[in-house]
Amino acid sequence: MGEAGLSDYAAFAHDILKAISDRPISLEVFSDDFDYMRRQAKTIAYWAGNVYVKIPVTNTRGDSSVPLIRDLAAAGIKVNVTAMTTLRQVRDASAVLLCFA
Repeated sequence: MGEAGLSDYAAFAHDILKAISDRPISLEVFSDDFDYMRRQAKTIAYWAGNVYVKIPVTNTRGDSSVPLIRDLAAAGIKVNVTAMTTLRQVRDASAVLLCFA
């Protein structure tokens, strides 16, 4: 975002959501801390009904975000799990998300 000259992610996202209201849009969290990711995800999810919140499958320390993904899905938040690189990550994330599909 910085390289593109954007300094206000929320304003940028709201502009996109005004222009595209009939298609799914993935908007990402910008944190490495799971508690802060949870707060960001809840805020982002309610910007519009077509929003999917992008959550990395791990943080930069390699800690799994599957518990966070489970909590968000259980709260009815649409999640787009990103950065999956192993079959185990795919299985773990899929198992959680299929419970709430």
